[in-house]
Amino acid sequence: MCSSVDHACDVVTTLSGAPHFAARTLEIVGSAARHVRRNPELGYVLGMSLLLPILRWLLDVLLYKPIARRILLGSGSSHSQQEAHGQQQNERKEQQERQQQRGKGRPAQQQEEAEEQRHRSRKPEQQQEGQHRELQQQQQQEQEQRRQEASGTSLRRLKAERVTKMCESFWKLTAYGSMLALELSITLPEPWFWRPGDYWVGWPQLPELPLMRLLFLAQLSYYVSTTFTLALWEVPRSDYWVMQTHHCCTVVLIAYNYISGYQRWGCLIMMLHDINDVIMELAKCLNYAELHTAANTTFGLFVGAWAGLRLYAFPAVLIKSTLYDSVRVLGYTPPHHGLLNGLLCVLCCFHVYWFGLILRVAWMA
Repeated sequence: MCSSVDHACDVVTTLSGAPHFAARTLEIVGSAARHVRRNPELGYVLGMSLLLPILRWLLDVLLYKPIARRILLGSGSSHSQQEAHGQQQNERKEQQERQQQRGKGRPAQQQEEAEEQRHRSRKPEQQQEGQHRELQQQQQQEQEQRRQEASGTSLRRLKAERVTKMCESFWKLTAYGSMLALELSITLPEPWFWRPGDYWVGWPQLPELPLMRLLFLAQLSYYVSTTFTLALWEVPRSDYWVMQTHHCCTVVLIAYNYISGYQRWGCLIMMLHDINDVIMELAKCLNYAELHTAANTTFGLFVGAWAGLRLYAFPAVLIKSTLYDSVRVLGYTPPHHGLLNGLLCVLCCFHVYWFGLILRVAWMA
């Protein structure tokens, strides 16, 4: 494959009058093919990054959307209809009370004059009153129709948005849950997992675990595809650029840990993140399903897990291990020591920023 691409590049460059961009394009394709052939992991990541959006679309159509519609249209629609009906009844009661107050507040003289005028011209007034009543009834009917149409369209939009957001949470819950199960199956049987001081023992000649390699390639593929789906697929949010920066930093950190041999620390970092993400997406699903008690309980668990894992365990265990234990155990500073700790500190700053947003949401609720 590489020889054919190289031959095509030579032919294009030797042709008289060949456009420069065509030759440059073939050179880029040839270099990419060489890199993929030398590094099969790169081809795996690129292939999985393209297949994951297709898998997500299939799960949306076949599984996530039917479940979300059944949940939201079954339980949530009846609840929302009851709320809308209650609001309409309250508005009608308020209108009746206002009319009664206006009738009671009229002076006695005006009422007497109105009665005299009614006696004088009874028939014309009856006709006018009938016409006036008909106009009022027509106006009330039109207003009720407009309210029903507006409430119906707003409910449809709300349901459509909730279905979309619930499908996003289902997909993330599936992805993070699968990754977390793989991470726990890798780390829990290992003796170094329970002793942070032993993370650097035997480095860099660490035994290569097949599941560890699969985990890194799967995580890298997921975050590469997420950088594109976040911009093109998902519902836009206020922290869009923070999320994009986080995903780019995560891609660099995962690739760097895999290439440099820091796979133990990368696995632990991903595990700490995935635990919080699973709880967060579960709380979102419960909130969209209007199971408020379960959602609030899960959200409280999420806040506690975030504070314990990302704000305490992440800097106190992982950053401490890469910053101090590495030099103490190895006796020298490992390669790219500053880059690794710099990326970890950037992630720690993101954790503090998002925890502030979480506390604000909890305070407003």
